[in-house]
Amino acid sequence: MTNKERIIELSKHFNTNEVAEICKVSVSYVYRVLREHHSKTLTLTNYLNALQQGITNKADLAALFGVERTTIFRFEQKHMAKETVGQILYILNGNIDEAKKAQALTNEETAELLQLPTLPKVTHELRQMLNKLEKHKKLTPFHTELYNKIAAALNALKC
Repeated sequence: MTNKERIIELSKHFNTNEVAEICKVSVSYVYRVLREHHSKTLTLTNYLNALQQGITNKADLAALFGVERTTIFRFEQKHMAKETVGQILYILNGNIDEAKKAQALTNEETAELLQLPTLPKVTHELRQMLNKLEKHKKLTPFHTELYNKIAAALNALKC
């Protein structure tokens, strides 16, 4: 059993100070391990992952993280501007109306979003490039390498 597993197991029966003492680690390390283990904690990474999964409604986000809607609003204000969240939403799904509604963006802020590339557009263009290169990929090592790089990019984007 690793130290992290031991901390997680002991945390079910003891408080963090006692777990730290038993495992001979700092209390902050115990908190860090528990925070990583419980992915429903409201952190910037978990928040962005939730947005990527399509959870954009404040009430749904609050329910996911077990907090109040006001906590979600304060979290967004503290960690990022509404424009940044709007940009993330737009880039992820390409839906300008959803980004505008979710973050109450002004028309000026929305117009700026339209200048950004979106994940659906980029993956579509990469697929088109891949289809064009398919018949020429064995032509030269350069073509093969280019085809493989584009395929790897699509794979990395999980598309």
